[in-house]
Amino acid sequence: MSDTNDSVTANPVSNEAEDFVIAFDELSQDELTQSQDVFRDIVTRYYSDTAFKQQIDENPADRLREAGLAIPEGATVILHFNTDSMIHIVLPGPDQV
Repeated sequence: MSDTNDSVTANPVSNEAEDFVIAFDELSQDELTQSQDVFRDIVTRYYSDTAFKQQIDENPADRLREAGLAIPEGATVILHFNTDSMIHIVLPGPDQV
């Protein structure tokens, strides 16, 4: 395995997006539960509503924001899908730790 990752491409984002970090340890239990509920509802609808799925696939940031996720203006959203043989884990950037 190579030490470099040539497949990583930096996406320019606005300052608002660069400054946006959700600190889960700062969320109340109610806020965390609400966030999880919103995400679960979006995932359920994504797989059951083909029109909703198409809208998210075409413009994920705006559609997910409209559906209730806290996505800052100017942020780039890239959808990744886990499979039995591929699991995606998203880590915060070094300036967000």
